[in-house]
Amino acid sequence: MGFRFSSSRLLQESQRGISFFLLPDSIAQNNLRKLNPFFSVGGSISLTTSSTTDTSTTDTSTMSSSISHNIKNRTNAKDVFITPKVLSKIHIDSIDYKDTDLWLDPCKNSGSYYNQFPTENKESCEILEGKDFFEYRGSPDIIIQNPPYSILDTWIKKNIELNPRVISMLIGIGNLTTRRIEWLEKAGYGLTKMKMLKVYKWYGMSMIVNFEKDKESIIEFDRTIYREDKVEEVKVEEVKEEPKKKKKLVIRSVISAYYPPPPYEE
Repeated sequence: MGFRFSSSRLLQESQRGISFFLLPDSIAQNNLRKLNPFFSVGGSISLTTSSTTDTSTTDTSTMSSSISHNIKNRTNAKDVFITPKVLSKIHIDSIDYKDTDLWLDPCKNSGSYYNQFPTENKESCEILEGKDFFEYRGSPDIIIQNPPYSILDTWIKKNIELNPRVISMLIGIGNLTTRRIEWLEKAGYGLTKMKMLKVYKWYGMSMIVNFEKDKESIIEFDRTIYREDKVEEVKVEEVKEEPKKKKKLVIRSVISAYYPPPPYEE
């Protein structure tokens, strides 16, 4: 079933073995944490609940609608978000790698990824150093990154063009769209790991997602946009009877028809 849920409602249903369809923005950490003793999630989907931030500071996990609007509609890209070193290491450790693999960090910046790679067989790009990822012509086995969200479509396509064995990204939960998954699947990549987490001051929840060449995906998607069944309103006409002069409702017609959804895509 699909609805915006409360953890208390799901806890009440915990013994009934019910399968739920959840909207992405309803998957909050606190709800999943409450459900964890009662429910298990298939595949390699996990939740990070530990905190490495100072809890005495102001909590910015919930933003006002005005801040959210400004982020979504900004015209100038502000994509320099440095990944915390501890999270970069967690991300790196999520990769199933081989000793001979060539690693690529396509947006090195401070080196929070690059400096922690488990090998010296590594390369990097960084636009601030005059090394443009879109001009890179190497043959990496693994690309791991916190990509710039303002050009995420072209960034993912460049990843696919380089044809590595593993494409791994740290992205916002709302950025893992079915369209992007479809691009990767058509190129032969299956989504093999997903890890939800929260980064202090980053907007919304984030995810580590690993795509591996020629591997089966743990997620299914459907890009059809479903619409509600179309039903015409019941037409009711008021008539008078003689000589009693009482009113009576007469149903003239009732039409109910189902229209299959056209193959709309996002």
